[in-house]
Amino acid sequence: MVHENVMGADDLWGGRLTELVFNPQSHTCELSITAVDGGKVTDYRVTCTSVTDLHFRNSIPGLWTFADVTEVHEELMDEGGSRRLDIMLWSEEAGISIVCATVDVEEVQA
Repeated sequence: MVHENVMGADDLWGGRLTELVFNPQSHTCELSITAVDGGKVTDYRVTCTSVTDLHFRNSIPGLWTFADVTEVHEELMDEGGSRRLDIMLWSEEAGISIVCATVDVEEVQA
């Protein structure tokens, strides 16, 4: 779950997804996102644990120079604690969805 005393999913809006690493042995997914707010650049690491579903969709033609994080939503899916993290890239035509047990967003110190 997103920790209240750390960063939240809203801090990622308008950022750029720079890396996504899925480890099939540990069922973890780590995303690196760089966000700019008021001229301040902040790097975030998003860690999803106990991943049960990872989905990338794209209907935007051509290659991208970068992956713009337009929206980020996290929701509790069931009483068992499963969460879904939805990241819109550019528009509703592209994005990433991750179903997992926990989502942790933390600022990465340079």
